[in-house]
Amino acid sequence: MRFSERMGFRPVADVIQVDSMNDALRNGVWNILYEMEFGSEQFIGIQNLYGGLALKTEPCKPGIEAFSRALWADYHKLPVDSRPNPNSRILEQIRHHFFACAWHAVYDFVEFCLTYYGDRLVAPLNSILERELAG
Repeated sequence: MRFSERMGFRPVADVIQVDSMNDALRNGVWNILYEMEFGSEQFIGIQNLYGGLALKTEPCKPGIEAFSRALWADYHKLPVDSRPNPNSRILEQIRHHFFACAWHAVYDFVEFCLTYYGDRLVAPLNSILERELAG
């Protein structure tokens, strides 16, 4: 609980979010996914081949390539060749969908990510869900 909540300057969140998702919850879920997967150099797929010199870069797999193929085919049910190019545009589209979709679609996306990545996301996501009073 924050100081302003303890002192009564801001209301304390005490309503469990069952039929909605506030910005704090949506942002928290995104931050976990971004910090643990989407924000890594390995995920975006740029590997420097010259020990730190930015002379030549080459996409590396599996990262965004494999994830976006599965996302387009199995989650969105779209042709995989409809994904944007380059990889940074794919991530932009994933982010746009996440923040524009209905609250329940965020949970669909989280389920997809849990199925794809496995148990390593469970504890951090559960922590955010509990902190933000997700039902």
